[in-house]
Amino acid sequence: MGRLRDALAVIVVLLLVPLFFRWPLSLVFIYLVVSTNLLETLPLQTKVMARLGPGLSFTAPDLVLLVMLVVSLVRLRNRRERPMFLGFVVLWTAYVVFQAVYGAIVGETGLDLLTNMAQAQVGWLLYLMIVGLIDSPRDLRIYGWFFLAIMAVAVVYQVAEYAHGGRIVLVPAAASRSNYFTFTPTLKQGGITVPYLWSRANEVTCVGFFLAFAAALGGRRFFPYGVLAAAGLLSVVLTQIRQMYLGVAIGMLVVLAVGRWRARTPVRIVALLAVLVVAVAVVSPLVSASFGGDPVGAWSLRVSQLVNYDAQANFAKRLDDARAIREVVKGSPVFGFGWGTTYLNTRGESAANVFLLHGYLGTFMILAMFVTVLAKALRLAWRLRPSLEEAWLFGLVGAAVALAVGPDAFASGGFAVMVAVFVDRISAFEADGRLWEPSASGLHRDPT
Repeated sequence: MGRLRDALAVIVVLLLVPLFFRWPLSLVFIYLVVSTNLLETLPLQTKVMARLGPGLSFTAPDLVLLVMLVVSLVRLRNRRERPMFLGFVVLWTAYVVFQAVYGAIVGETGLDLLTNMAQAQVGWLLYLMIVGLIDSPRDLRIYGWFFLAIMAVAVVYQVAEYAHGGRIVLVPAAASRSNYFTFTPTLKQGGITVPYLWSRANEVTCVGFFLAFAAALGGRRFFPYGVLAAAGLLSVVLTQIRQMYLGVAIGMLVVLAVGRWRARTPVRIVALLAVLVVAVAVVSPLVSASFGGDPVGAWSLRVSQLVNYDAQANFAKRLDDARAIREVVKGSPVFGFGWGTTYLNTRGESAANVFLLHGYLGTFMILAMFVTVLAKALRLAWRLRPSLEEAWLFGLVGAAVALAVGPDAFASGGFAVMVAVFVDRISAFEADGRLWEPSASGLHRDPT
């Protein structure tokens, strides 16, 4: 029965391919949704959809990616276009293949080679796919709004779960501690117990927040971007991940430091904070009703712990993990051990970092590309006339920095991918004169 279901899933996806050629951006939206945890507790099979053999399986995002790759390559070929960062994609692909083959030869990893090479390469292949699917400035704006729309849904979902008093689980049998999004962990802060409910779309929410934040500060209109930015910031507060607090704070400072803002920017910052205060005032009674106590005090205490984070119990644990991984990396310092490798600490928990996965050579390549993409984004943003695209570029630089500092420190350079997509497309549209054409979705009507 399972094999029949898997085969039917593949057949359905293949039958939809003609529709995806007609509406290619729908693929991007589907991928963004299924790559989050918004569907985690629905009665849908989003984990494993097709098994091609022992050790090789495709998830729902993988199937969407395969279709995206085919559609994108066909469109790039028809446009006779060479993506701006194609050279790095080729170089990174060659490194990943060499790393996997080298690891197999010397016996440093017994993980499935094909699956791990694909996972390590997904980030930059995604760049190629999205660039191939975006044909016009209008498509680029729609792509940006995908992040804002998914962020809004994720925030509503998160607030609803706080009001519910725990995770909303439609499949009770799945509510186990093996899956974070099917049970409700709690934290004790300030003498009260509060839920520890992450956003179901952490990374997409972070990118969406910075797009809205930059547009709210530098755009012609504060609404709706200011409201969306406040909603994104509320989600960060509710998530209670201290590294995310730090990453978002640093990212916001970067945006304020590098952005080309106007005289009205300080007023809009105050307005944004006012909207955030109102949002917290609305949500905190819901949390208090479900869990009791003073949630605002608990959240404030969580933020204040960043000042003495080195005194927190988690800091010592993570420091021990980092030291242990450093010793493991000495076994293959140049190339690392490949994507999917984890270190099992003394507490029985898995840990990993970029050095373990890709070694010092791969880490240097990722860092070099990360800096290069952000530098190109800033140079392009400063060259553009005032526009939503200009503000979004500044916001994306902040998002990339925030995610690199945050809880999921970059392991494949994937956080620079979204920036690379916008840099590539805006540069191409500016070069051929389409960026400011009145017919190009009215971009000229949204100056700052």
